[in-house]
Amino acid sequence: MNKEVFNEILGKLEGLNYFFVSGLSVAIRTNEKRIPGDIDVVVRSKDIDTFANRLGTVANNRRIDKGTFVISDYGFEVDYKGQMVECTTGYPPKRIQDGTFDKLFDKKIKTSYLNQEVYVEPLEELVNQKAFMGREKDLKDLELLRGITLNRKLLMEISKDKDNSDKVLPVIKKYFDI
Repeated sequence: MNKEVFNEILGKLEGLNYFFVSGLSVAIRTNEKRIPGDIDVVVRSKDIDTFANRLGTVANNRRIDKGTFVISDYGFEVDYKGQMVECTTGYPPKRIQDGTFDKLFDKKIKTSYLNQEVYVEPLEELVNQKAFMGREKDLKDLELLRGITLNRKLLMEISKDKDNSDKVLPVIKKYFDI
């Protein structure tokens, strides 16, 4: 990931409600033991069109097959100065409709990355998503995150919101003491 371009993208998020997810969230939490290929970011629905405009693109309704699941969302993907940026307002639609995804904005974590203040998803959301995806790279990410203390109550709440506890909890227990 080009750090100068990342800083430019971070500048374009200024004043917007956002948090980084997926591989970048792992990189931030592990001091770059994992280098993400793209920048995955969630932006509040009221801010996403502004962010898209700042990057020279438009957001729209999408349906993306991620292999182990399909995302239906409002978002965009853009190559910004050679850096792929994928942005969404949230997923899956059930969590958006129920309002359970929006509470992640209240639980996002402020931290430092590349000497900049950034926001990342709660660790429990990240771990749940990685366990759900279950791809080789996701399991490697869980290994990198091993040993970080999880908030069991929040993890269970997120699993309930996603209605996936039967699938993810056995995977998570291999890496974390819950």
